[in-house]
Amino acid sequence: MFYLYDKLKRTNQLLLIQEDNNNYNYNFKKC
Repeated sequence: MFYLYDKLKRTNQLLLIQEDNNNYNYNFKKC
């Protein structure tokens, strides 16, 4: 269970990082 939770947490962090990159790219293109 703990391993699964840890894995979910890491996946969530990766998704957040990916989302940040997308936002950054979008803002960069907008300028």
